[in-house]
Amino acid sequence: MSRGDGAGWFSIARLGVTSARKIEAFFAAHITVNDRAKASVTYSVTESVVPCKRLRVPHELDGSRERFRASEADCTISANNDYESIETWRGLYEAAATQRAYRKELSV
Repeated sequence: MSRGDGAGWFSIARLGVTSARKIEAFFAAHITVNDRAKASVTYSVTESVVPCKRLRVPHELDGSRERFRASEADCTISANNDYESIETWRGLYEAAATQRAYRKELSV
């Protein structure tokens, strides 16, 4: 798919040429969708990489208000956003050795 910034092309695993062309055609035909999406995301480029625990995702993008998020009464875990959901899953299903290795690699 075209990067859209004139810098070339990139590939997405399991996305074929036909599907990629359909996606590009959609965005070409719906410029306002593209513009609204770009305007809704604010970010700044930093020189350093931070551990996940220090990552701050804007509330609009953190998954806390997604339409498929269950109500608090129906939730089986106490996660309020996507990051907390992932961390809860990792705590339940990853081996202790894997968790230690991640902490070791991420310690700054």
